[in-house]
Amino acid sequence: MGAKKSTVDETPQQRAMSEHALNQWADWKQRWLPVQQNLSKQITSMGKEGSIERERATGRAAADVDTQFQRAQGALEKSLSNTGAQVGSSKFNLGVSALKSDQAKSRGLNMTSADQSIDQAYVEGLQALTSIGRGERAQVNDSMGGLARNSSRQAVADAESSLSQRASNAQIIGQGVGFGVQQSLGKMTPDSGFGSVPGGYEYGGVRYNNPSAYIAGRSMATNLFGVNTGSKTYAGDTFAALTREQWADYVSQFVPLENQLIQYATDPGVVTQSMQKASTNVNQSFDAAEASAQRRLKGYGVTLTPEEQAAQKREFGLARSLADVQAQGLARDLTTTRQRSVLGNPAPQAGANIAGVS
Repeated sequence: MGAKKSTVDETPQQRAMSEHALNQWADWKQRWLPVQQNLSKQITSMGKEGSIERERATGRAAADVDTQFQRAQGALEKSLSNTGAQVGSSKFNLGVSALKSDQAKSRGLNMTSADQSIDQAYVEGLQALTSIGRGERAQVNDSMGGLARNSSRQAVADAESSLSQRASNAQIIGQGVGFGVQQSLGKMTPDSGFGSVPGGYEYGGVRYNNPSAYIAGRSMATNLFGVNTGSKTYAGDTFAALTREQWADYVSQFVPLENQLIQYATDPGVVTQSMQKASTNVNQSFDAAEASAQRRLKGYGVTLTPEEQAAQKREFGLARSLADVQAQGLARDLTTTRQRSVLGNPAPQAGANIAGVS
């Protein structure tokens, strides 16, 4: 007849660690998960074309330039008058047009920089959030491997401890059992006269007046994952359930954000779109500047001669082309650098694979 296989129960320390981990996870879900979800929505919304944040940034950039050049306009006209260039003269008229051309260039480049700053904030926000996700994924991996390693080490330690205890004299064994029962009975309340035991026993907000009722009640209780608290494998089952939920949270919360980063970093259309927006900002700024110059001169009762109109057209055309090239180059360089920074942070790791997750 073969010997009956014995099992090693989980230690109080293992159960306490599982309870601590469970409480931390519940606290994070209650307090920090809503904050993270709200931040994710804000960052994703901010990065979209036509977002409120993007419109505000480019609008403020344009307004800042217009304010500064409005002051410069008055100073220029005063300076021209002081040097003998009267209103309506070619020098005065072309001077006003040239300043408007400079304003348009500054406006277009400033709007492009503002638009790029929103892209930078969008990418940095995603990187900050996905770094949390990578930490959670690493924690899941560590938990899976660590649980196996710790269980193995703990099993050896428990077996050795059990052997030592079984080989001891009866008095030592009795003392150990007595201590274990006392620990399992939990916290005793200070009240007296409750049931057959002064103070009674309490667990999960419920009081029991004798050890049998306490143990029976505790064995029927379950934790957040539905794991029976009286189970001999409570700690292992709790850690396993926690690991599964952490992975599910990583997939649902962080993988979509990682995919946004991957899309931004690898899509050639991102650079093209960025350059197109820069060109649009410049051309719209020059269209507005030409119209503003005409209104300014018209306000003085000035009509440009055909020669002056041709000179003004050349001035605006050349400045527009140069500003367009400069703005597109700025947008291209900043966007390309940003894409490379995403691909290099974190550096690709051999063997890293989340196949099937999209």
